[in-house]
Amino acid sequence: MNIYTINLIYGGKNMNFNETSISAKFSQDITNLGVDIQPQYTHYLFDSLFMAVSDFLGIVKSREVKTALVIADLKGNFRFAAQVGYHPNENEEIPGNWSFEFTFDETDVAKDVKTYNATDTQFLRVLATSAKDLHNFRYASPELVPDVLVLIIDTLKSWLDLNAVDGEEKTIELPGFFTASVAIENGEKIFSITPDGNLKRLVKGDSELE
Repeated sequence: MNIYTINLIYGGKNMNFNETSISAKFSQDITNLGVDIQPQYTHYLFDSLFMAVSDFLGIVKSREVKTALVIADLKGNFRFAAQVGYHPNENEEIPGNWSFEFTFDETDVAKDVKTYNATDTQFLRVLATSAKDLHNFRYASPELVPDVLVLIIDTLKSWLDLNAVDGEEKTIELPGFFTASVAIENGEKIFSITPDGNLKRLVKGDSELE
């Protein structure tokens, strides 16, 4: 597919993913991996990643220990994690709750967590299924998938970083998948990302989520 130019829309602190320059930037940068994709289709890759993360953790979650899926570059540098944990109720007759979180910060990952990497074969199978089910596409070069996942996270966080404004929280939403924000506090940029409620329900399989 050939790359083409789209109009970019700026302004306002709450923005839809499709109103940002993320798609155009991702479309441009992924050519460094030898891949061409038009900006209007880049959300296919974002959608399938976050859906796959949720589906995967829904499969491997445990009531005994927190479970995380980590995206890191080939040198092991952390980029993103999603983790799910079970919190039992003090009253054993009442079911406990599951929590499901996204983070850009490695220090948010629990110390005793059971970790899976985005390069694990089991996760890559789930990712392939999500890509097919959501948008009927597949990765023609599976060996490039780890680099593509890192680029997805880097492009998203870079947009937040470049658009951070002192005294204002800048927020973008990819409906059905996540809301991501950046704010400047005491001169430091604070990044956050939250899974959509639909993804939370996928992880648990019912309504027992915080």
